[in-house]
Amino acid sequence: MSMLTPLAILPARHQELLRPWAQESPAELIRHAIEQTSLEDPAWIYTAASLLREQLYRQVPGGYAHFRDHVTTLVRAGLYHPSLVTVYRPEELDAAGQWLKPERDRLFHYAGLKSLADRYLVRAQGRLRELPQHRFLVIALFLAQVYGDHKLRWAYGFYEALSQLQITVATPVLANAGRAVPQLASCFVDTVEDDLASIYRTNAAFAQVSKWGGGMGIYLGHIRSRGAAIRGMDGAAGGVISWVKNYNNTAVTVDQLGVRAGAVTVWLDMWHKDILDFLDLRTNNGDQRLKAYDVFPGVSIPDAFMRAVEQRASWFLFDPHEIWEQRGWRLEDCWGAEWEARYQALVRDPAISRREIPARELMKRLLKSAYETGTPFVFFRDAVNRANPNKHAGMIYASNFCTEIAQNMSPTRLVDERLEADGRIVSTLASGDFVVCNLASLNLGRLPTRRARLRASRLAVRMMDAVVDLNAYPVPAAQYTAHRYRAVGLGSPGIISGSRWTTSSGSRPSTCRRPTGGLRRSRTRRSPNRWPWPGRKGRIRCSRARIGRAGRCFATAGIPGAIGSGWRRRWPPRACATGICWRWRRLRARR
Repeated sequence: MSMLTPLAILPARHQELLRPWAQESPAELIRHAIEQTSLEDPAWIYTAASLLREQLYRQVPGGYAHFRDHVTTLVRAGLYHPSLVTVYRPEELDAAGQWLKPERDRLFHYAGLKSLADRYLVRAQGRLRELPQHRFLVIALFLAQVYGDHKLRWAYGFYEALSQLQITVATPVLANAGRAVPQLASCFVDTVEDDLASIYRTNAAFAQVSKWGGGMGIYLGHIRSRGAAIRGMDGAAGGVISWVKNYNNTAVTVDQLGVRAGAVTVWLDMWHKDILDFLDLRTNNGDQRLKAYDVFPGVSIPDAFMRAVEQRASWFLFDPHEIWEQRGWRLEDCWGAEWEARYQALVRDPAISRREIPARELMKRLLKSAYETGTPFVFFRDAVNRANPNKHAGMIYASNFCTEIAQNMSPTRLVDERLEADGRIVSTLASGDFVVCNLASLNLGRLPTRRARLRASRLAVRMMDAVVDLNAYPVPAAQYTAHRYRAVGLGSPGIISGSRWTTSSGSRPSTCRRPTGGLRRSRTRRSPNRWPWPGRKGRIRCSRARIGRAGRCFATAGIPGAIGSGWRRRWPPRACATGICWRWRRLRARR
């Protein structure tokens, strides 16, 4: 490891330009190097990274030497997970230490190395305790422990892919894998029932998720609208917005020890009576008592609404509680033709109260809010449920914070609550589908051949499969759902078309433009009988199929953008994140 003066590690041309500031602090040298970065000489960003790298090396005594001692010390300090020394023998840790390649730290540009050092490397009492290659190797060892006698072979493959920046794992994996509390899932989605217990149970679950760094999606379409009846008293209900403000306060309060505020998306259906207030949730005008500026609203849109916009037809808004009381079913519990038949039945029923509004006026309200605030997010429910491989086992109402996953959803329900003779209160809950999002992405800029991409894809799926088993889930319902579906998402930043994954039935290749994927095969160590999922229909020829759902969603670009994916591609002019591109050009031409 280099311990030379800062300028000695730089290219000769950059040494000369920085020599006037040679006596200044390393931070000042880095600042001057960043200021020199330009389109004409972009190499300065790597010069700044070199200076920062030397600064990091000086903060960790011993550097990359004695990896086993490094792991043992941090386990004793409570900074690493104990499994690193209980699962791996000392000689195995020594062998893993020989894999470390410090020269791969040079692959980072300044922004990537700075982000990694500030947000992901282990610190204690303000002191840096690990270096970038330590982080990658600890992640690899921690995830590979589930592979038994083959764990070192898989750990080596994981480390090689991670350290060469061929695979980028999700933020929670990069930050928490191998740490004392390994919460490794990126996002969660919960469904709220129309009762106080469910509303506050979801709030408590959101607090736990936010505490450990996860984002949250919350579907509110079951909740009765403002002015609806409560126990027969008309006009008593406060509506959806009052509960959204409750989740807003939780997002602000549970802020991961001041690191960042909680991230939550709240979803509502386009036919809900509170949709107009919901669309104005983050705008600056209107009644401030109906505002919540720290949540991100999203709307669930059926195909029928888009056709109503095209045809300049009216749109009707209903109260879900009234529909349940009058009809005994919920409109949001179906999709496609069944949904449209129920919607038309409600329109024809004079006993059901409704609010009529031109569909185009409602779309204008949505577009106005999107122009002013960047929200709401949009979720085309019919398209997603049509593509859902597990549609026989449930319903998809909404998505997560990044709108990149779509899985079956259902609320957790209270079955029984009783007081024991010794004063204990025992509550029994029936777990619903509390959606869990496990993500990774491929850095196609460092995977030039099809063979390399295929190998990296297999490694990434293996890593995410291990995440499902090793994750410290913040709520039990999330663990139940994750093990039930074993859902993973593998994408690629900076490109709209992903790897060529085929469905389990051998149908045509899919692309990232589709919101969900069919069942995938993944040859892993356990038999399907031990890990059944609801999506398994009939006999699957692969005897070791395990992954219940795999999506090729468009991965978020936080980490890949920081490390420099090396891959950029212009989006096709008609590209759409959900694959449901309505003919807006034709609509505009009609005007």
